[in-house]
Amino acid sequence: MIRLSAILAVLLSVSGPSRDDSSSTRFCPECWRFAPEEGEWSMDEAGRCWTCGKPPVAIETAILQWSWCSRQGAWLRKSCPESARESCCVTNIAQAVLVRPDERVERARYCPECASFDSADSVPIRCILCGRPSAKAESVTRAWTWCRTRRAWREAACESNAVDACCIERSGRLLAFRPK
Repeated sequence: MIRLSAILAVLLSVSGPSRDDSSSTRFCPECWRFAPEEGEWSMDEAGRCWTCGKPPVAIETAILQWSWCSRQGAWLRKSCPESARESCCVTNIAQAVLVRPDERVERARYCPECASFDSADSVPIRCILCGRPSAKAESVTRAWTWCRTRRAWREAACESNAVDACCIERSGRLLAFRPK
């Protein structure tokens, strides 16, 4: 796994991601997590989220590289020029959703180490989880609606929701990527 991350980091540092680097990725709106290829959180035999038991949605994502530079004490989109000589940068890989033409992109404080956004849009400059400085990143807000009657994720509440109150919306912020 470490070798794959290193290879991706080298490839991305040379060219940066493009639309061709995008892929369909499974995402659980209930748990608000991407399904990794392997690891602690994944899918069961029926393709449902192991944690909540609901099926994931497929979304278009791209891999973004972030580098923590211990010399500068900051997150960078590429390793700094001194990294080859001083080994001061450690690469982190993050999944970002491809921005739809109709989506509003916002700047937000993001921690690549914890893969989390600051809850407040204001001043917090350090991640509340790891204490490292946050990075400024582009984000989008996405929402999905879980229909208990149909047992599926939908883009909006179903027609029965007004009577049955069967739909529950889940929304949040995701790291965004605009292809070149």
